[in-house]
Amino acid sequence: MTGSTRIAVRRFRMNFLFGTLLVLMALLLARLGQLQLVDAAQYRAKAESKHRSAWLFQPRRGRLLDRHGTPLAVPKPARKLGIDPSQIHDPRTFALVLSDLLGGEPRPWQIENCVRKAQDGAHERGEPVPQYRVLVPFTDDPTLVDRIDDLARIPIRRKVRLGIYGVVVEPAEGRHYPNGSYAAHVLGQMPRPDGAAGTGAEEAFDAVLTGSAQRVTLYRDGRRRAYAKHGLGRRLAASGRDVRLTLDITIQHALESALDDLIERWTPLAACGVVLDPHTGDVLALAGRPDFDPNRHPANANPAIQGLFEPGSFFKPFTVGWALGHGVVKPDEELAMPGSVLLKHEKQAIRDSHFVGPGTVARLIAHSSNTGSAELGDRLGPERMRALFRRTFPGREHGADSGLPYERGARVALPSQDKAWPWWLTHRAAYGQGFRVTPLQMAASFAAFARADRRIVQPRLFLDDDRPAAPGAVVCKPEHLAVIRAGLEACVSEGTARKAFDGAPFRAAAKTATAQQWGTHDGRRVLLGNCSLVAYAPAENPQVVVLVLAQLPDDAGGFGGSVAGPAVRTILERVLAYWDVTS
Repeated sequence: MTGSTRIAVRRFRMNFLFGTLLVLMALLLARLGQLQLVDAAQYRAKAESKHRSAWLFQPRRGRLLDRHGTPLAVPKPARKLGIDPSQIHDPRTFALVLSDLLGGEPRPWQIENCVRKAQDGAHERGEPVPQYRVLVPFTDDPTLVDRIDDLARIPIRRKVRLGIYGVVVEPAEGRHYPNGSYAAHVLGQMPRPDGAAGTGAEEAFDAVLTGSAQRVTLYRDGRRRAYAKHGLGRRLAASGRDVRLTLDITIQHALESALDDLIERWTPLAACGVVLDPHTGDVLALAGRPDFDPNRHPANANPAIQGLFEPGSFFKPFTVGWALGHGVVKPDEELAMPGSVLLKHEKQAIRDSHFVGPGTVARLIAHSSNTGSAELGDRLGPERMRALFRRTFPGREHGADSGLPYERGARVALPSQDKAWPWWLTHRAAYGQGFRVTPLQMAASFAAFARADRRIVQPRLFLDDDRPAAPGAVVCKPEHLAVIRAGLEACVSEGTARKAFDGAPFRAAAKTATAQQWGTHDGRRVLLGNCSLVAYAPAENPQVVVLVLAQLPDDAGGFGGSVAGPAVRTILERVLAYWDVTS
């Protein structure tokens, strides 16, 4: 091969290599151009989705306070625990070590199942392994919260060595009730992140207490450490507002203590008490039994707003006021009030538990005559008695409309409350049987006798609620209020409440009630006795209304005056002393 030929071959090889490099470079540039210009948005979105997640920052929940600012419910630390299945390579080791660090809860098999379910499901669907799964939806147990916080403080390198890399700890908020079971039925419990519904004031004022949350986008670096591009330099969420309730913790303590004494003496199936300001409708105290500690146990039913009880003789003053207003009886008219009476349209005689004898309507109230009340109901007739029921217990669907959730309304012993009342219901309703109401409804209605305008009050629980309350119905005419009050005062001085208030350092006006209704006890249908007493004091200048009701088996031998009377007297004594009110 000549020299010129060798030169030509080398030149060809160089040109070929250079041309190939140019083609490859052109292809590379074309691909880069495609990635940067054509597919840039798609790949950028994929990259960001691997590192981006949205987090909902919840504000600090507001407190529940009593009317003087004493805390009744305050925030406390809670945690939510999650895992990143895409970072877990040995589910068995991960589960064993994590469960051990958390004190055995959750169990290792629960953790392992959570991891494998996420990983295996993604592989079956041909999708990427999800980056987040909830392991512990919510816990405010102090011990577990401390263990989770200790876990969060472990350095990443040590987590990798331990085999627990992939744990995600999120802050949450629990609730602490400093007074334990006191006012538990009013306070209730807040709605939980796991979907459990709230109760009491926590549920009623949830929107006010919660505030407004904000969703913030968080990013993770190559070591899975979270950071935020925006939002860290400003307030992320508006804190929830504190809510002041009308409760007074001192009066609540007096009510709770009196109910505890009643429980120890009589062991009723259920009991409750209400303390009201008759002029404003403020609920100063409300409690029920059985109670619960909201720090430890789920809420149970609130008997004061969810329990329906036959009110019994409590209703007699309303029947008297209605009869006087319609002119079917006069204040000084003498009624026979025999031991038993058989009225028209009746097949069975109506009886008194004790003999009352002839007297005026004031004596009827003081000595609690069933036969006298039934006669007034007979004179009024079914339509006017039904009208009295609707006037005395308005808002049948929502009870006293206190604002607490799950409140129940009054019910009559008929398939439909719009159905015409039969005579038997007319006679029995006159002395408080044949229908059922809540204790809060009873207290709100009875407060009308403690007011100069004779109006039923609207119970109020939210102290800062400046919305005007709808005026309640008038229960009697002005000239008849003194007659009814005289009967209520005589109930204390000489009637069925005399023993309960004997020697009391104040004058009170009260009405006892004992009614029977069918219910369930120990899985059996039995007759139950509702023993209650409602009173206001001082009699000459009413400042407070107190109602206590206890439900016992009918064979327990209890009456309104003997069962509820001592508790009501104790509460009134403590409240009047606390307010420095003298008769």
